[in-house]
Amino acid sequence: MKVSALLLGSVLTAAQSAAVAYVDSIDMSDEKQKLDAAGHNPDDLELELKKFFVLQAIMPGKYVIPGAVDQLWHLFLENQQKVDDLHAAIGMGIEHRPDNPVGEWESLMQDTKTAYHSLFGPAPAHLYDDRGMLCWGCGYDIKMAA
Repeated sequence: MKVSALLLGSVLTAAQSAAVAYVDSIDMSDEKQKLDAAGHNPDDLELELKKFFVLQAIMPGKYVIPGAVDQLWHLFLENQQKVDDLHAAIGMGIEHRPDNPVGEWESLMQDTKTAYHSLFGPAPAHLYDDRGMLCWGCGYDIKMAA
């Protein structure tokens, strides 16, 4: 499924439309082959990562990637050309910041879910209500209050 088909009635600029089209075109088959999905559908994780990219393109902000999607994000980060192309397409870089202060994670997750909801509807609870996320690529354990 394409991310563009899931946007909730958003009116996009030409640049945003081009960014969404680019995100839809990203091939993550190599990353998904390396993925240990731990009970998650790799195609669902790919769609969620692409939604994160579109979220940054349309509503730039400081958002977090849910734990289950983080492994795919780290595998994507291994291909610098893909990262550079993504940054060029969405008009900004996306920082990897697993070291945000612990107290900041809850507000970042809430901001992420609020922005996500405005573009795509409710965030999938099984991905976005994770109280103990792990930054897969660096092993940084993110603890949020219960």
